[in-house]
Amino acid sequence: MNKVLPALFVILCSTLLSGCYQSAAPLIAPDAADFPFGARLRYAAFEWNADKGMWDDSEPGALAREGDHYLQTPDGSAPSDATPFRLKSIEGGYYIGQEEADSRYVYDLLKIDGDTIYEYAITCDDAAKPLVAMGLVDKIEMEGVVGNICTVSNFDRLAQVFRGIVMNRQPKAKFVIAR
Repeated sequence: MNKVLPALFVILCSTLLSGCYQSAAPLIAPDAADFPFGARLRYAAFEWNADKGMWDDSEPGALAREGDHYLQTPDGSAPSDATPFRLKSIEGGYYIGQEEADSRYVYDLLKIDGDTIYEYAITCDDAAKPLVAMGLVDKIEMEGVVGNICTVSNFDRLAQVFRGIVMNRQPKAKFVIAR
């Protein structure tokens, strides 16, 4: 079974070893975060298998709100391994997730559709180069095996980039809330 970084926010580029969108300072402040989920929930996780054209089972887990953020914990992980993250709505059921990783903040896009959350694992590829000239991305850097890093410093511009990227894109993971 493939191991996706299972979370509703979650699955950020630094962990997936692919290029991603990052900032030096948080773009989602504690008082600006949105909390679309209750205090605690469990989820089943699935990873998109492009070769088979179907969803494969992945690692289930739990999500809990703790003050100004959520904590995501895959089943079998120690509580100290929980991943803290924040969400901010960009309308239409889409949310940008923010996680702190290695003194940086990394971002990804989620879509909440009823009891299903889709995660897009947005990467910073060569198609992002024009976004620098447009002022939507501050800069693009190559980070060895990690891939391109798109540095951003404004939430509204990041939301504009993610809205443009997601059109007709297959989500990389989905999480189904257990009710």
